[in-house]
Amino acid sequence: MESEPLSILLVEDEEDHVELVRRAFGEAPRADRVRLTVAASLAEARACQAECAPDLIIADWILPDGRGTDLLPADGQEDALPVVIMTSHGDEQVAVEAMKAGALDYVVKTPATLADMPHIVQRVLREWGHINQRKGMEEALRESEERYRSLFDNVPVGLYRSGADGELHDANPAMVHMLGYPDRETFLAVNAANTYVNLQDRGQWQAIMEEEGVVRDFETQLRRHDGSIIWVRISARAVRGDESQVMYYEGAMEDITEHKQAEEALRESKRHLEEALTELKTTQRRVLQQERLAAVGQLAAGIAHDFNNLLTSMIGFAELLRMDPNVSDTMQADLARIVQQGQRGAHLVRQILDFSRQSIRQPQPMNLVSFVKEASRLLERTIPQTIHILVEIDSDEIPIQADPTQLQQMLTNLAVNARDAMPAGGELRLRLSRFTLKPGYESPYPDLPVGEWGVLSVSDTGTGVPQAIVSRIFEPFFTTKGPGQGAGLGLAQVYGIVKQQDGFIDVASQGEQGTR
Repeated sequence: MESEPLSILLVEDEEDHVELVRRAFGEAPRADRVRLTVAASLAEARACQAECAPDLIIADWILPDGRGTDLLPADGQEDALPVVIMTSHGDEQVAVEAMKAGALDYVVKTPATLADMPHIVQRVLREWGHINQRKGMEEALRESEERYRSLFDNVPVGLYRSGADGELHDANPAMVHMLGYPDRETFLAVNAANTYVNLQDRGQWQAIMEEEGVVRDFETQLRRHDGSIIWVRISARAVRGDESQVMYYEGAMEDITEHKQAEEALRESKRHLEEALTELKTTQRRVLQQERLAAVGQLAAGIAHDFNNLLTSMIGFAELLRMDPNVSDTMQADLARIVQQGQRGAHLVRQILDFSRQSIRQPQPMNLVSFVKEASRLLERTIPQTIHILVEIDSDEIPIQADPTQLQQMLTNLAVNARDAMPAGGELRLRLSRFTLKPGYESPYPDLPVGEWGVLSVSDTGTGVPQAIVSRIFEPFFTTKGPGQGAGLGLAQVYGIVKQQDGFIDVASQGEQGTR
C-alpha cells in the first residue's frame, strides 16, 4: 500500500514565483506524489493548514499581512512542521533572523533556486527526519533518566555511588534515611570510610573488590549520624575506565539490624534452652542418685542393725572368755584377735549407719570457720608432707547446727581419699565461703531452701575420677581401689553425714585433673 502524497503549502503572493515553483515540482520525478497547495497571505495559509495538513511549508519572507516566519511553530508545539523561508533579496541579517526563528532553510528567490526547489525540499525533509530522530532519542533518554531517577529515589533499598577514596558521589533517600542524616547534601559531605565501625571491615571489602571487581552480601556494622550502630548487607561493583582504572563504586545497601537481633535472640534462646536441658539432666541425675542411695541406705540400715546385734554378742562373749582365768595364753591371743576384728566390724557398721542417716548424732551450735581451721591443723599432722594443704576462708564466722564429731569424720574421709589420689604429692585445698539463696533466684541444688548457707569445698590435684563412674562414688562398697585397700564406705559415710546435717553434696571431677 502506497503512502499518502507529500503535501506542501506554498505561501507566496507573486504569481510568477508560484508558477516557477509549480513547474519545478511538475517536472520533478514522481511529480504525482506531491500535492502543492498555494496561499497568498498569512490568513489564507492558516486556513489551508487546517484543511490540507501540510508536511512542509515554503513561505515568502514578506507577505501582504505579515511575515512568513509567523507560520513557524512555537517552542514545544506538538504539530511542528519544517518551514523554508524565501526572500527576493539576499540579506544576511534576514537569513540569521529566519534561522533563529526556527526555519530549516533560507532561499533567495532566483529562477535557478526556484527550479531546484524539489531538491531543496528533499534536503530539508531529510534534515527534518534527522531532527525528529534526535528529538526522539533525546526524549527516550530523558524518559529513561526519569525512570532511573524515580527508581533510584523511591526504591526502599539504599543505593549509592562513591569514589575509590571513599568520597560519596550520590545516594538515594533510602540510603540517607538509613544512616540518619538530615539531607542528601549532609550525607555526601561524609567519607564512606568514616561510617565503618571497624576499619578492618572496610579494608576487607576493598580487598575483595580489588580482586573480584564485585562484592556480594558483605555484612558489616556502620555508624549512623547520631552515633548509633546498625548492621548492613552490601552488594557493590567497581566501574572501570578504558585503562581498567576504578572510576567509582556503585552498590546497594540493606539494613539487617533487626535480622541480626533476631539471630542473636535465637542464639540466646538456644543457649538458655541448652542450659535448661543441662540443668534438667543434672537435676535428674541428682534425684536418681539420691533415690538410689536412699534405697541402698534403707537396705544397708536393716542389715547393719542385725549385723550390729551379732557383733555385740560376739564381742561380749569374747570379753567374758578373756576374763576366765582358766583360758590359756594362746586362747587369750585368739580371743583378743576376735575382739579386735569385731570392733573393726562395728566401725564398718557405724559407717553404714552414717550413710543410711540412722546413726545417733549430737548436733550443737558451732562456728564452721573455727572448725575448719582446727581440722586443717589436725590434717597437717596426719597427711604426708608431700601434700600441701591450702585453706581459703572468706568469712570470720559461719554459724551452723551440726555434730562436730561427724563433721570431723567427714573431713577426714575426704582428706584420706585425696591423699590416695595423690601418691606423688600435690595440693589439698579447703575453701570455706558464704552463699545466700534469695527468693526467685536459681538454686544450685534441687530443694535447697532459701537462706544463708556455708559452702565447704574440698579439692585435690590428684588423678581424678572418670566420668563414667562419678555418679556411683557415693554408693556403699563401691571403690576403685584394689583388694584390701578399702571397703568402699568412706565417701558413702561422707554422703550420709552431710545429709544427716540437712546439707547438700556434689562432686566434680575429670580424669587426671583432680576432684572437687
